[in-house]
Amino acid sequence: MRSHTPATSSSSHVALRGSARELLPNSRPAGPVDASEIASITVRVRSGGEIADLEQTVKNIYAQPLDKRNYLSKQELADKYGSRADDLDAIEHFAQQHNLVVSHRSAAERSLVLTGKLGDLLRAFPANVHMYHHSRRTYRGRQGEIFIPSQFQNVITGIFGFDTRPKHRRPHRRRMAGASGPGGANGVAATEFAERYNFPTQFNGKQLDGSGQCIAIIELGGGFNNSDLQIFFKEIGVSLPNVAAVSVDHSGNHPTKHGADDGEVMLDIEVAGAVAPKANIAVYFGPNQGNGFLDAVSAAVHDTQRHPGVVSISWGGPEDPGDQQAQQAFH
Repeated sequence: MRSHTPATSSSSHVALRGSARELLPNSRPAGPVDASEIASITVRVRSGGEIADLEQTVKNIYAQPLDKRNYLSKQELADKYGSRADDLDAIEHFAQQHNLVVSHRSAAERSLVLTGKLGDLLRAFPANVHMYHHSRRTYRGRQGEIFIPSQFQNVITGIFGFDTRPKHRRPHRRRMAGASGPGGANGVAATEFAERYNFPTQFNGKQLDGSGQCIAIIELGGGFNNSDLQIFFKEIGVSLPNVAAVSVDHSGNHPTKHGADDGEVMLDIEVAGAVAPKANIAVYFGPNQGNGFLDAVSAAVHDTQRHPGVVSISWGGPEDPGDQQAQQAFH
C-alpha cells in the first residue's frame, strides 16, 4: 500500500475538465489506499454527433402536443449521438497496456467500464486518492482533478468510481411498526389516488393497465421480498405485477428485516404496480457510491432487452457543484 498522489508531466497528461473534487466536510485522513484492491471505473467519452443538435431536437419534440410527437428510437439515438468506435478502441488499447480489463463497453452509453487493481487504475489515470474517516463511514476519497493522457484530452468527458463516498439519500420516512397493509394509519393504496386524479384507465376502447410496457425503477440500496409483494397486492385487490431485480456493478436485491431502504424499494414497486399492474417492472440495483448511480441510470435507459419506457428514481440529493463531470454525464 502506498499513497496515490498524481505525478504527471505536463506533456503526457492533462487535467480532465470538470473533474475537480473536494472531500466531505470534517473528513480525517485514514491512510493510503490498497493498491492491490480490485476496483472499477466508468470512463465516459464524447458523442459522435453534436450534443447541441440533440438538445434542440428534444426541445422541438416536447414543443409538440402529445399525439404529434415523434420520439427518437434507441437505435437512432445510438447511431447519431453514440460514441465513435475508434474512440472506444483507443481507450481499450490503452487499458490493455495498463493491465486493465474492459468489463463493459457501449457505444450507445458512450462509456467503458475498466476493471483492475486500484494501483493500475491510478497509474493509468492519476488522481489524489486516499482513505478517510467520516461520521457517516470510512471512504476512499479523491481531492483535486483526475489527469488523463493528453491523447484523450478531447475524447474522455468523465471518469467515475475512484471516490466511494455515499452520494445519495432517500427521503426520510418513518416505518410503521407492525404495519399490515394499506388503510388507516398505514395510508392508502395508490389506486385510490389514481381515482382521485382521474388517472386514465382506457383509451379508444383499450385498457390502460401497462400491458406491453416496462417501468424501470432505480434503487441504491435495500431490496424487496416477493412474499411481501404478494401480500400487499392481494390486500388491495390488484394482480401481482411481473417484477425483476437487475444487478448493476455487482449490487443486487438485498432486503433486510428493518431497513428503511427496503420500505422505499417496496413503496416504489407498489405504487407503479398498483396503477399499471400489467406492466413489467425492472428494478435496477446499483451501489450508492462511485459510478453506481450513473451506471444504474445508463443500464435502464439503454436496456435493449427490457426496453423501459419510464424511469422512476426516488433517490436523490442536491447537485455537487464541485463535480461538474457528473452533472454533465447525467444531463
